[in-house]
Amino acid sequence: MPGILRAVLALFSLSLVAGTAAAADGTCHTLVNLKRTAERTGVLKEMAAATKLAGLDGGDVDIGPLTLLAPTDDAFNALPKGFRERLLAPENSEHLTRLLLHHALMGEYDTERLRKARVKNYTVPAVGGSEVEVWTNRGIIFEGAKIIEGDIRATDGIIHLIDTVLIPPSVMDALWDESEVVDHNQFAEVAE
Repeated sequence: MPGILRAVLALFSLSLVAGTAAAADGTCHTLVNLKRTAERTGVLKEMAAATKLAGLDGGDVDIGPLTLLAPTDDAFNALPKGFRERLLAPENSEHLTRLLLHHALMGEYDTERLRKARVKNYTVPAVGGSEVEVWTNRGIIFEGAKIIEGDIRATDGIIHLIDTVLIPPSVMDALWDESEVVDHNQFAEVAE
């Protein structure tokens, strides 16, 4: 019996170690899944609302580790008002789903892995079947979006907070209206 008890305690200790991460200030935090980790950031309320609207907030799904490129609330609010309204309209839920899945990369891509790529411009596969373009010649940029805070660890992946909503070409073609863009520089790379 003592041998079994030691094995259970050792396993429990390992799971506690695997479930913690050190923050920048040196404190330790318990790791939770991507959904809970995103909630903890406090700056992803718009993305959470869009995920719920698209019906993607169901029970916990295990499709392997993911990297979530998470546009902050400011990024969502920077979208042209008309585009945002069309995107969130019930009849456009398919486009909203496509846009959200474009932000979820298959596998874990921490900033170190992204920087160490042999080329400075490449693509990585997203969950919805699209490809996300990555540039690493001046920092790490995903289709024009810069990482505000990277490498936020979760039990099932990594979150990178980004400053711009990524808009896949199919969603752009269906919902974008160039006349609504006030700051053309902000969306120049997106519209190309």
